[in-house]
Amino acid sequence: MKILICKEAHKRINDYYRNVALRYPNTNSKDEIRNNIKKVHNEINKIGTNELVITNTILSDWEGYNVCRSKEIPWYFVYLIDKDIIRIYDAEHANNMSDNTYVSKRNLPKIKK
Repeated sequence: MKILICKEAHKRINDYYRNVALRYPNTNSKDEIRNNIKKVHNEINKIGTNELVITNTILSDWEGYNVCRSKEIPWYFVYLIDKDIIRIYDAEHANNMSDNTYVSKRNLPKIKK
């Protein structure tokens, strides 16, 4: 299966680790940040292989999408499968899941019911 990561999901992953690096400059080297981003992308590649935990929708903006959680790292991924293409529409670190400020900033395509 082919996996496509939308710009919004890619931006959320990079922004999360950029913010961590800015907030804690003495604890994370650039190599550690790059490795963390690489780990997230490796987990994304596991979508569709039953290696991630399928979860219920947590945020209202994710209604109608498939949501999974990584077993290895604390990330949630929002995706849809269309034939042989998996489209990743959103990603969120578990630390940010209860932060309501993120909910209104999501720009996901509407699901046809």
